[in-house]
Amino acid sequence: PLLCLLFFGRHGILGIDNRNHPFHEKEAPIYEAISKRVLCRVCRDFHQLGKGPEDIKTAYVIGSQARENHPADIWSDLDILMFTTNPGLYLTQSEWLGALGQVLCTVSALTAGGDPEGLTLFVGGHRVDLVVAPTDELDRLVATQTVHNNFLRGVRVLLDKDSISHNILPRERRPPALREI
Repeated sequence: PLLCLLFFGRHGILGIDNRNHPFHEKEAPIYEAISKRVLCRVCRDFHQLGKGPEDIKTAYVIGSQARENHPADIWSDLDILMFTTNPGLYLTQSEWLGALGQVLCTVSALTAGGDPEGLTLFVGGHRVDLVVAPTDELDRLVATQTVHNNFLRGVRVLLDKDSISHNILPRERRPPALREI
């Protein structure tokens, strides 16, 4: 629990902004390659996991890992937004996360917008933040053809069982306006 508190803090482990760590510049290419490989594996494993249960309808990689114009750095976590008919299952049980890797710890939290999410730290140091939303919200977004606010920071479709993702993706990619933050 203490490790989770330290890791999930605002500036990473022990409150230090890791981007200023002395080894960052000279060893960054090595860590970047490892980080990309691990996060690609997690995305692949999540896609496989999501194809099974009927309750998971769509999932998106959002934020810095999905951005094209200013990609994530090696310290960035993986943010996933998942729409399911059973959000409580994925928010209260953590056994299913084992399909994505060996879980070190997981913490329940709320996003800045008040949505429930699970913050998970895996052995090896990679972190996945999983926002779990009900399919009612997805249906509302599709019906109104509304783009989810988090999609404006970057989005990639990870899973789309009902072929509806194109209805709520941004037409153009742009940074959010200050009023949207």
